[in-house]
Amino acid sequence: MNYINLSSNSYPHSKKEVKAAFPNTSFPKSFPCPTGYAEVLDIPAPAYDKHTQKYIEVAPLINNDGVYEQAYKVLDFVEEELADEKLSVAASVRAERDVLIAATDFYALSDVVMTTEMTAYRQALRAVPEQEGFPTMVTWPTAP
Repeated sequence: MNYINLSSNSYPHSKKEVKAAFPNTSFPKSFPCPTGYAEVLDIPAPAYDKHTQKYIEVAPLINNDGVYEQAYKVLDFVEEELADEKLSVAASVRAERDVLIAATDFYALSDVVMTTEMTAYRQALRAVPEQEGFPTMVTWPTAP
């Protein structure tokens, strides 16, 4: 639970910070909100596209019941953030692909005859980064 200072509109303040603002006051365990502060209700983060957007918490808003609630703003990534996200997603997809290839490595041992289907599957896995839409839209090949 966070609190807003009503006189300065500063936010957020923890319970510890609010208590520190009243050094000569003994608070009961139930911690009633002191004068000059208001509780800010936690609300879920907004829906957003994690590959192209981020959200930040902004100053709380008063809802229709007169209660302060957390508020968020969704922002689009800037070009550098988009590039970083694409690199991160690509690395994650490649790691997943590498696990799938490693799971079939025993078929490539010299004393095992690899089927044509398995050869095609392994080649399709290696070609995943060449797919149109990579790394956000990947069509995974089906294992034989």
